[in-house]
Amino acid sequence: MEKIFRETKEIYEKIPEENRKDPFADDYKEYFIPLLDDDFFQARKVLTNCREATDIINISLTFYDRENVRLVLVVDGDKSGYAYLPGQYISNDNGVVESWDEIQKTISSDSYMPLSHTSLLGYSATDYEPLYGPDGTMIGFTTLDISLNVLSDNLFLFLTMFVPTILALFLILSIILSRSIDIRIISPIHLLVKAARSYTERDKVSEEESSVFFGNVNIHSSDELAELRDTMADMEQNINRSMKEIRLVSAEKERIAAELDIAAQIQQSALPTDFSINENVDLCASMTPAKEVAGDFYDFFMIDEDHLAMIIADVSGKGVPAALFMMKGKELLKIRAEKGGKPSEILGYVNNALAKGNDNAMFITVWLGILEISTGIITASNAGHEYPFIADENQVFSIYKDPHGAFCGAFEGLEYEDYEIKITKGGGIFLYTDGVAEAKRADDKMFETDRIESCLNAHKGSSSQELLTAITEAINDFTSGEEQYDDITMLCLLLK
Repeated sequence: MEKIFRETKEIYEKIPEENRKDPFADDYKEYFIPLLDDDFFQARKVLTNCREATDIINISLTFYDRENVRLVLVVDGDKSGYAYLPGQYISNDNGVVESWDEIQKTISSDSYMPLSHTSLLGYSATDYEPLYGPDGTMIGFTTLDISLNVLSDNLFLFLTMFVPTILALFLILSIILSRSIDIRIISPIHLLVKAARSYTERDKVSEEESSVFFGNVNIHSSDELAELRDTMADMEQNINRSMKEIRLVSAEKERIAAELDIAAQIQQSALPTDFSINENVDLCASMTPAKEVAGDFYDFFMIDEDHLAMIIADVSGKGVPAALFMMKGKELLKIRAEKGGKPSEILGYVNNALAKGNDNAMFITVWLGILEISTGIITASNAGHEYPFIADENQVFSIYKDPHGAFCGAFEGLEYEDYEIKITKGGGIFLYTDGVAEAKRADDKMFETDRIESCLNAHKGSSSQELLTAITEAINDFTSGEEQYDDITMLCLLLK
C-alpha cells in the first residue's frame, strides 16, 4: 500500500502543472497507466468488497494537494465505469473538495463530517481517516462517502405522516392552555396593570391620605401572581410611608435651608463692604464661602486717624460651627484692637478668650496688621496664617515669609511675635486664606502660591479690586468648574 501511494505521488508531482489541468485527458492518464499492476487491482478489490458489504457509497485511498486544493485518488473502490484511475483528482473545478482545514477538523473530531449533495448521489457525508507510512508520517487518507438518503427519506416519511397529527393535538392543547392562561394569568395581570396605572396616576407627593390600590386586586389563586399582588401591596404601603417621611424631611430641609440663608446674609452683613475708608489707600476684600456659611473672614477699620487695622482669618472646620466660631473671633479681634496695643498683644488676648471653654478644640489662623498710613509701616503678627504678598513701589509682588505663631484658641498662654513691613507709595499687600492656594482642579493639582504671584504681577498698575477679580478668574479657569473645596477670602491694599 505504501508503494502505491509513493509511486502515485512521485508521478503526480513530476508532471508539469500545465499537463495536470485536465485529469481526464488521455495524455494525463497515460502517466499513470504503468501503476495498473496486480498490486493495484488487489487493493482495488479489497476496497470494492468493503463498499459492497456496507451501505457506504464509496471508499477510496487519496492524498491532498494543498497548493492546488485537489483530492488525488490513489485507489478508488467505486463501481466500474465511475472509478478514478490513480493520479486523477477531484477539485472545485470538476466537483466539490473540502478545504485542508475542513479535513483536519474531520480527522480530529469523533462526530463531525462535512455534508454534500449531488443530483446523482443525493445527500452524503464524507469521513477521512489518516494513513501512515512505516516511518509514522501521514501519507494520505482512507476516504469514505456515506449516504444519508435513508435518513432523509425516513425523516420525510415521519414529517408527512405524523406532523399533521401532532399539529392537530398541539392546536387542541393550545386552546385548552390559552383558556387556562387567560383565567389564571392574563386576567390577574390585567387587574394588576389597572391597579398600577391608577397608582401611578395618583399624586404621591402632595396626597397624604391613605389609599389602597394593589391590596384590593381580587386574585383567587395561591400562585406567584397572588404573591406578586401581596408584594406590590406591601410595596405600596412602604412607599406611602416613605413619601410621608420624605415630605417631613423635605419640609425640615427647607426650614434649615431658609435658616442657613438667613445666617449667610447675617454673616455677609458682618463683613465691611465700604472700602473707601481712607483717601490714601486703595482697599478691597472679598469672601466666597464653600458652603452656605463660611469659616473665613476679613475685617478692616480705622483705630485712629492714621492707623488702619487689617485682619484676615480662617477658622478650622466648615459649616455652621465654623461660622459661629468665626463671628466670635471677629468680634473679639475688633473690640480688642480698637482699644490699642501691639498686634501680638491683641492676638494673645484673643487666643486666651477663645481657648476658654473650647471643648470642640476649634482654632483660628489669623494675620493681623496695623498700617501707619503716614509712614507706610505695617506692624503685624501672624498666628499660623498664610504668608502675605508684599508689593514694591512698582507694584511687583513677592511672597514675604513672616514669623509664624501658633493658632488662636488652641490653648491659653500663647505668645506672639511682632514684625514690621515698610510699604512705599505704589506698593501694597495682598492677604488670602488657604482656599486660594489650595483650590483644586479635577486631577487634585492645587493653584498654589506661585500662580498667585504670577497672576498679581501680570496685572501691574491694576486697582485692588481689579487684582482680586483677576485672582478669582484665574482660580475659576484653573479649577474648570470643579466644586469649591474651601472658603476663598482675599484682601488687597495699595498705598496711594
